Amino acid sequence: MPPRSRTTLPLVQPIVPVLRGVPLDDPAWLFEPKYDGFRGLLYVGPRHCWFRSKRGNTMTRFQQLAEAILCRLTVRLLADEGFVAVALQSPRAALDLLAGEAQANLLIADVLMPEMKGPRFVRLARELRPTLPVLLVSGFPAPEETDMRALQAYAFLPKIFTQEQLGRAVRQLLI
Repeated sequence: MPPRSRTTLPLVQPIVPVLRGVPLDDPAWLFEPKYDGFRGLLYVGPRHCWFRSKRGNTMTRFQQLAEAILCRLTVRLLADEGFVAVALQSPRAALDLLAGEAQANLLIADVLMPEMKGPRFVRLARELRPTLPVLLVSGFPAPEETDMRALQAYAFLPKIFTQEQLGRAVRQLLI
C-alpha cells in the first residue's frame, strides 16, 4: 500500500444557478449543454450530428435534440447572411405552412429526413407551390438525376458546408 500523503486542494465554491427572466441568447457565448443530468458535446459530421459524452460515448438518447440544434444552427447561419429563415420540426409542419398563406421564397431540405425522404417532400411541396426553388442538402453524394428530374429548379449542397457556401447557394437560387 502506498504511503498516505496529505495534500490540500483549493477550496472551490459551487456555481449557484440563477433564474433569469429570458434565456441567454448571445452568439458570443458557447455552452457545453447538460441535459437530464448528462454532459455532452455536439459533433457535426457530413451525414449526421450526435452528442458524445466526455468519455467519448455516443449519447443516442439525444439524437432528436442534436438534429434540432443543427437545424437552428443553419437558421442562424442564414440570418448572419442576411436572410430570414424558419426552422420547422418536421416535413409535415413545413407542408402545412406552405398550404397556408405564409410567404416562402426558398425551401431547404435534407435528402434523408426521418419522417419523409427529401425528394418526396419536395414533390409534395411543389404541388402546393410549383415555382418554389429548392436547396437540397446531404452528407451523401448528390442524388441520381433520374430520381430528381421531376423536381426541376433545385440545387444541391453537400454537408458539411460553410456559412459562405450556404449563403452563395441560397443567393444563386433566389436570383
